[in-house]
Amino acid sequence: PMLSTYSTHPDVTKKGSYIFRLCFIDSFQGQVMSSFAFNELNARTAAVLVNASSSYSETLSDFFQDGFVQKGGKILFREDYVDDEKNFRPIVERLLPLKPDAVFVPGNIVDSGRLIKQARDMGMKAFFLGGDGWGSSMFAHAGSAIHGGYFSVHWHPGNDSETSRDFVIGFKGFPHKEPPDSGTALAHDAVFLLADAVRRAGSLDREKIREEIAATIEFQGVTGTISFNRDRNPVKPAVILKFENFK
Repeated sequence: PMLSTYSTHPDVTKKGSYIFRLCFIDSFQGQVMSSFAFNELNARTAAVLVNASSSYSETLSDFFQDGFVQKGGKILFREDYVDDEKNFRPIVERLLPLKPDAVFVPGNIVDSGRLIKQARDMGMKAFFLGGDGWGSSMFAHAGSAIHGGYFSVHWHPGNDSETSRDFVIGFKGFPHKEPPDSGTALAHDAVFLLADAVRRAGSLDREKIREEIAATIEFQGVTGTISFNRDRNPVKPAVILKFENFK
């Protein structure tokens, strides 16, 4: 059996019945962010800026766009760029007059940070939204321009469940300068969920272990209570974080 921690593309588990994952998938993540933009930020218009070098960015953009339109929102602008792009002024110049309420930028930390900084410098006032490809390192590339931006993530150290609190406390015993991130938490859950499945199987036989992983119901993980659906994807929540208090 394979337990993937950070493969969010919907097709991953469709490649074989022994493939499972601990993270949410892009169809869910896109719906979460489109709902948040429409319902919580009251955005009615949006733009989508896509890293065409990344299938992750393209897939997540599609799901966000579909979800936003289904809720009654309007996509005013969609534009591709490439991974090593350094000058986003031509794109921003075309986008600025449209004045979207939100701009979805599901790229990686470097390109998203660079794009947002240039857009803010040029006067863009919209909410900037991203996916789980973002993280705290965005500050290094966007500076204060990322203030007020939102992104979806799998877990946060502030989670108040007992399992999560114990994990954070235990992590402090290691010589790390930074607190654990969601990737670390997902890896922790993968190891302990596998161990639980082996224990329940009472065997190291791969078929028996695979059946026990598939039968997992309400496993108390760091990143949430985990059960698997028929596509071997976890049924669990997403977390939305906001960038603020930049110094």
